[in-house]
Amino acid sequence: MTNDGGRHLRTHDGKVSVTDGPYSESQEILGGFFMIDAADYGEAVEIARTCPHLGEGKWIEVRQVDAVH
Repeated sequence: MTNDGGRHLRTHDGKVSVTDGPYSESQEILGGFFMIDAADYGEAVEIARTCPHLGEGKWIEVRQVDAVH
């Protein structure tokens, strides 16, 4: 896993906002994960925008992991 903080997507009033991480002031709780294949964070964010979990008042964090082939 890389040391950057990833991207944080949150929906409010029907619009998705994207901010850079990390979020050291909060405790991390993993409620599940999806593994996607993307060229960069931009593509990963566009894929994450289509996730049904990203409903009003909910959020998704996008993090890079190093794949082992």
